[in-house]
Amino acid sequence: MTWVRPTSAGSGGTITSGSGTATGYTLHSFTNTGNSTLTLNPVAVTLSGSVSGSGGPTVDATAGTIRFTGNSSYTGATSITGGVTQTNHLNALGNNSAVTISNLATTRLEALSSVAIGSLAGGGTSGGNVVVSTGADLS
Repeated sequence: MTWVRPTSAGSGGTITSGSGTATGYTLHSFTNTGNSTLTLNPVAVTLSGSVSGSGGPTVDATAGTIRFTGNSSYTGATSITGGVTQTNHLNALGNNSAVTISNLATTRLEALSSVAIGSLAGGGTSGGNVVVSTGADLS
């Protein structure tokens, strides 16, 4: 997966270069074609559309939150390396994706509704926790 700087701001906000902050953006779809990283630091963003392709994302939201709410169909592994990753769709993390979570105190996966994954690994004594909301299943 590769993040390509868009030529338009999508839904809200404006595009600027630099290391400042941005608000009011919505990413509706994202297509990956191999190993790559989508890094959004520190941010609170919702990916409301589909993530597709043959690769899988490395999700790094250090000091922030990335919420996946769309029906994703990517087939690669998902690596959660920082921050909070929230899911709110059964296929939010792709098609039977193997999910790995880093062993960091600030890294966690939160299933806000039922989510289907292929496998779950990682985490440990320092962090990399999984939180499943009441009434939700992690399968």
